[in-house]
Amino acid sequence: MSDVEPGECGMEKEGSPDSPRVRLFVAGDAPSSRRARRAIEELLGVHDSVDKSRFEIVDVLREPERALESRLLATPTLIIEKGETVSRYVGDLYGREDILEELSHLARSA
Repeated sequence: MSDVEPGECGMEKEGSPDSPRVRLFVAGDAPSSRRARRAIEELLGVHDSVDKSRFEIVDVLREPERALESRLLATPTLIIEKGETVSRYVGDLYGREDILEELSHLARSA
């Protein structure tokens, strides 16, 4: 995303257990990572009520330990954690109405 740098996050890591955590894991400037960044920008642009500061981009080439902690198997991967519920979306994220629906739900429950 253009205004969020890898590793930057607007969410508190030690916030309440119900605070949503949304992370996009990418591998540098690989073509699929670029497509995933563009797709998430488009998804966020469609839904204005989603708080963009809740998102974090993690470059696994710069922070490989974060990929291990999240048990990441492939990039790009979008992980949405809300309480005990964890959703994972793998791939470039284009054409994923299910992601838009989940982001909308997060915006309503925030």
